[in-house]
Amino acid sequence: MNCPGSVLASRGKPDTPSKYAIEGTAAHTVSEWVRRQNVPASTFKGVIVRVQHAPNDNGKTYSDVACGKPMVDSVQTFVDLVRPDPWELALIEERVHYAYGAGTLDDGRLQYGLGKSTDFKHGTGVKKNAKWNPQLMHYAVGLHLKWDWLYGFDKWVLGICQPRLKHFDEWEISAKDLLAWYDDVAIPAAWRALTPGQPRVAGDWCQFCRVRKTCATKAQYNIEMGSAKNKAIAQEHFSAIDD
Repeated sequence: MNCPGSVLASRGKPDTPSKYAIEGTAAHTVSEWVRRQNVPASTFKGVIVRVQHAPNDNGKTYSDVACGKPMVDSVQTFVDLVRPDPWELALIEERVHYAYGAGTLDDGRLQYGLGKSTDFKHGTGVKKNAKWNPQLMHYAVGLHLKWDWLYGFDKWVLGICQPRLKHFDEWEISAKDLLAWYDDVAIPAAWRALTPGQPRVAGDWCQFCRVRKTCATKAQYNIEMGSAKNKAIAQEHFSAIDD
């Protein structure tokens, strides 16, 4: 949505995850085991979680991640947050679909008139907020399209859980506003992204792009950001001299 030109450019390129993404996948796996088996996260302390991924620089297609105390604590915090909700239907690592793609939500809870989707982020990188979060909104759209016939949703509650940052955020949106965003913003953005010749736009989101290392727009952005940073440092230095 931020950079429509990156989608077709990324097609066919390897999606090699960082070590942080691999660790996050392992944490999600443990969180799924804990919820499905209804056991404490400490049950899996010391367990080695094998994460399959695209070939890395060494050609390896998997990584083994140990479930240590930080992961146990993070997972347990997330599970404690979502488990108590007495909803009619609980969805764990559920695959959801919308007009132009699909995604896997971490935890969904449904009851008549109300749906809830909570995203678990194990990492300590960028703090995410729930309000107008496209990832969470896509999950809610996918659930709405599949289950509205049964539950007649009026409202959605979207949540972010980042235990290691001690960050927990929730936001409510009406079903009407959610579907309006899907029709007026998300679907047009998807069509732009699938249309050849769309522009590249650099920003914080580039860290997740498969072609960021060969993108001229990203390179120019780095130069400009570097110049701005150097200018700020220089200004601070001369101000100190003047003082």
